Amino acid sequence: MGASFAGMKFNSWIGNVAVGEAIGIGVIGTLFHRLAVDGLQILQNDDANTLFVAVLAGVAEATSLSFFQWRILSRNFKVKYFRFWFFTALPAALGWVLGYLPVIMNDDAGGGEEPSGSVVYLLYLLVVFAGAAMGFLFGISQSQALPKDRRRKWIYGNVFGWACGLPLIFLAASLPGYEDPSWKVFLFSMSGGAAAGVCLALFTKRVFK
Repeated sequence: MGASFAGMKFNSWIGNVAVGEAIGIGVIGTLFHRLAVDGLQILQNDDANTLFVAVLAGVAEATSLSFFQWRILSRNFKVKYFRFWFFTALPAALGWVLGYLPVIMNDDAGGGEEPSGSVVYLLYLLVVFAGAAMGFLFGISQSQALPKDRRRKWIYGNVFGWACGLPLIFLAASLPGYEDPSWKVFLFSMSGGAAAGVCLALFTKRVFK
């Protein structure tokens, strides 16, 4: 393709990916917080509604992330936005659904106890592996919209990028409580999303080389 990472500013790639993920996670985090606080019962006692909202969350995150990634990718490769968005929305929706299945099963089982410290560490370790698995899905899917000679680098970059970034999103989401104002939840969510976006950008930069 003749595209080279030297032909674009590295900061532009980091900034766009970070902003895309920050907006997506920020909006989603605030939405879930308001649904819980306002007692709309959308996320409670109705598994179908929970999964539906999870799919919408995945599509919303994919829309924001894919747009800002596409802005840079399209300057270097012939990447069509709708095709790239579609291959981003598929793993994102699936990832959110799979992520909410434990919540549904825990609610159905009458769970609600606070996890112990050792369980929390184990949970974050599992999140790292979940991030790697999710990154593999993102990489495989999104790479279908990229040139063939760049696909392997994109897949590897997503595996390591999401393994690094997903725990940061979980950490940021765990800091505010239900009683905190929405603006605080939004800031924490955006911070987690931005940090994850930076991780993703750092590991996927090799696709331009």
